[in-house]
Amino acid sequence: MDNILVLPEKIITTDSSEELIELAKSGRSDAFDRLVNIYSAQIYNYILRMVNNVHDAEDLTQITFIKAWDGLKDFKKDHSFLPWLFVIARRTVLNHLRSHKHQVSQITQDQIEHIAETQVTNLYQSEQIDHVWNCARSLPKKYFEVLWLKYAEGFSTSEISKITGIGNIHVRVLLYRARCLLIKKLKKFQAYETL
Repeated sequence: MDNILVLPEKIITTDSSEELIELAKSGRSDAFDRLVNIYSAQIYNYILRMVNNVHDAEDLTQITFIKAWDGLKDFKKDHSFLPWLFVIARRTVLNHLRSHKHQVSQITQDQIEHIAETQVTNLYQSEQIDHVWNCARSLPKKYFEVLWLKYAEGFSTSEISKITGIGNIHVRVLLYRARCLLIKKLKKFQAYETL
């Protein structure tokens, strides 16, 4: 029997998504692990906002990255990785919601505190942001989603279009309508609070 010499792989020292993707495509799971470390918080937060359940969000985040690993061979170099990953996350969430006929539940105080601790250090700002996002959550799902992708995730209109599969103009219309509805809800709440 021949002795086979196996050389150790080089340690990954880059945080460049492009380089990590190429290494992962060549079979380096450690490179993909680095990508997961870079993007998991962002994907988790998006999924949490969509499903409104910490345990489901954790599971769906893991499923999203498993699907990304499986589909990485089809990822094209000329595309942006993060919007591609968000498309997978969005489809995973939609499949979950369809299969479980998931009813949107109210976010618990523990979940709000968890989000506030991880995202915002200033408590007052956190309460204001939570209030706005809680009002946004009461909007139709399509409005909430485009608002979240635009303002929480920072995607451009064209990136939102790619993620959601709807046209740029339709995204702009949805954003406009969502902002108008959200402003009305916030004004109504302020008027109610001052009574």
